Amino acid sequence: MKLNDPNLVWVKMCWQADNAELLSEIPSDSVIALDLWAKSAPYWKNGAFNGKSWIWCLLHNFGGSTEQSSQLSHLATVFPKTLNDDSKGKLVGLGITPEGHYNSPVVYELFPEFAWRKDTVDLKSWISQYIRRRYGAFSSNAQLAWDGILATVYNVPYNINRQTPDNSMIKARPLRNEKARTWSSTKQSYNTAELAKAVSKLLDAAPECAPSDAYRYDLVDFTRQVLGDLLPGYCSVRLRRRIIQPGAVPGKAGRF
Repeated sequence: MKLNDPNLVWVKMCWQADNAELLSEIPSDSVIALDLWAKSAPYWKNGAFNGKSWIWCLLHNFGGSTEQSSQLSHLATVFPKTLNDDSKGKLVGLGITPEGHYNSPVVYELFPEFAWRKDTVDLKSWISQYIRRRYGAFSSNAQLAWDGILATVYNVPYNINRQTPDNSMIKARPLRNEKARTWSSTKQSYNTAELAKAVSKLLDAAPECAPSDAYRYDLVDFTRQVLGDLLPGYCSVRLRRRIIQPGAVPGKAGRF
């Protein structure tokens, strides 16, 4: 590659490994490592990629999932803490590497701010300002709604043993045991009843916030998630058998 372009820099995606042995063979001015899932599996802690330049990456969404999910309290502090860590090596930037970004707009409002700020975020104050910006008005009901949202869908711990957002039966294909991802659980990691209460409060904010397109988008999006959370409980074994009939062609649903 260098023969064709002497100025070439290889950007190496480090996924499920720090690729230390490979990186050790490459000149430092010829490679940048991407710590692809740094929020959950920070490989930079294994030696900061042998002194090579690297980028802290947020892999927030697996497989183009539509459910809203994050741990905003973690995102509000994790990158500044990395910046202040003496063992960070040659950290040169931050990146966003989602497999889809159809969900959780607040994540993509909060995290890019760390491109210019070095301090952690006071999440309560930040969210209050975010709501006003997003909805174009102050609403005590919207503030109360977001208290509940922060305590549920936006308080899902990052864990290397799971992929977020969680599975949803709405995205599942027939004959796959009602899962979008067969290797991951469908059990939600938050109190679904509390999310429903929060969405009810968000609806109460309509008198002040209804003119906002972003408010109406959020109201629909969170309501969709509440309905998706209810689906497993109402989808009885009998109903599943009617949807997925014995002998059905793989990939095709049966008839009601």
